[in-house]
Amino acid sequence: MFPVDKKDRVFGLDILRAAAILLVLIGHTWPSKTPNPLPGALAFLGVELFFVLSGFLIGGILVRLADEGRLHSFGETFAFWRRRWFRTLPNYYLFLGLQLAWRTWVLGFPDQVMTNWEYLFFVQNLTHPPPFFFPETWSLAVEEWFYLLFPLLLFVALRLLRKPIHAWTAVIALFLLVPTALRLWYVIESATPGDPAALEAGMRVWDSVVRKMVVARLDVVMYGVVGALLAAWRPERWARMRNLWLPGAVFIGVVTASVITSRPFHPGKPWHGFVLWPLTSLGFALLLPLFSRIPAGLGWAGRAISWVAKVSYALYLCHGLVLLAIGRWFGPKTAYPLPRHTILWCAVAWALSFAVAGIVYRWFEKPLMNLRDRFERPAVERPAPSIATSVS
Repeated sequence: MFPVDKKDRVFGLDILRAAAILLVLIGHTWPSKTPNPLPGALAFLGVELFFVLSGFLIGGILVRLADEGRLHSFGETFAFWRRRWFRTLPNYYLFLGLQLAWRTWVLGFPDQVMTNWEYLFFVQNLTHPPPFFFPETWSLAVEEWFYLLFPLLLFVALRLLRKPIHAWTAVIALFLLVPTALRLWYVIESATPGDPAALEAGMRVWDSVVRKMVVARLDVVMYGVVGALLAAWRPERWARMRNLWLPGAVFIGVVTASVITSRPFHPGKPWHGFVLWPLTSLGFALLLPLFSRIPAGLGWAGRAISWVAKVSYALYLCHGLVLLAIGRWFGPKTAYPLPRHTILWCAVAWALSFAVAGIVYRWFEKPLMNLRDRFERPAVERPAPSIATSVS
C-alpha cells in the first residue's frame, strides 16, 4: 500500500519530515469554526522543522563535496545547483502553473503571469512581505535563496581562506549574524505603544516581515547545516548529543506555548521579534542527533511514515490548491455544499491532498529524479547514511 524505496534513507529523518508536513496540514485544516491559536502554532512549527531538516541535508552534501575537494571551482558549484534545481524546481513550477491557471480560467482574473511575475524567480518575498497569491511558497523562496547563496559564499571562502574550518566558520557566522541583525533592526523600528491598532499592525509585521521575508530568515536553515557539520566532522560527539533531545523538546514546548498564549505577536517585543526564532531552530536541531540514528522503521506504520515523507514536497505544494478547489466546488452556494472547518471537510481535504501528492510524486516527481540520477554524475548529491536522503 505504501511503496517506499529504502535505499540511502534514515527512518528517523523520515519521521521528522512526515511530522513537519502533518503539522502544516493540521494547522491549515483545523476543524473548528471558532478562533483558535493552536492551528497557527502547529503550522508555524511544521515550516520551521522543514527549514532545519533542509539545512541538515544540504549541509551534509556540501560538507562531503568540500572534503572531497569538489567545491574548488565554479563549475563544481554549479553542478550542485543544477542537481538541487532539478530536485526542487519542477514541482514548484508545476504547481505555480496550476495556481496561475486557477486564477486565470477558474476565477476569471486575467494577466496573472504579469501580476505575479516575481514568483518565477523566487523574489516574491526577498526584501518585502509576500503577496497573498500562492502563500505557501514564501518558505520555498527562503530555501532556494539559501541553496544559491550559501554554496556560492562557501566556494569563495574556500578559495580565499587557507583552512576549511576558517571558511566554514566565516560563512556560517555571516548567515547567522546578518539575518539576526535585520530582525533586531525590525524589533527596534517596530517598537510602538500597546494600543489595539499598534498591536494589529505589529502582528502583520511579525507574520509577514519578520517571519516570511527572505533576508530576515536565511539563518533558520543554517542550524541544520551546523548539525550536519558536527555529524560529519565529530561523529563521536554527535552520537553523544542524542541525549540533547530533551532540552530540544523543552525549547519547542516553550515556543509552542508562547505562540499559543502570546497573541497578537509584536516584533517590537524582544521575545517575539528576536529570541523566538533561534530558540525554535535550536530546539529542532537538538532533535537531529537522536533521530538521525534511527535507521529503519518496521511494519506498515514505518512504510506509511516513509511514504508521507517522500510525498511531503508535493503535498506541501498541492494542499493549498486543493483547499481552494473544495471551497469553489463544494462551497455553501453549490449543489453539494461541504461545511468548512468540520470533520468531514477536513477528511475530504486530507484525502484529496494525499491523492494529488501521491499522483504527482509517482508520475512526475520520481521520474524526473530518476532522470536526473541517470544523466548526472553519480553520488553528487547522495549523502552518507548518517545524513540521509530522507529530505532530499
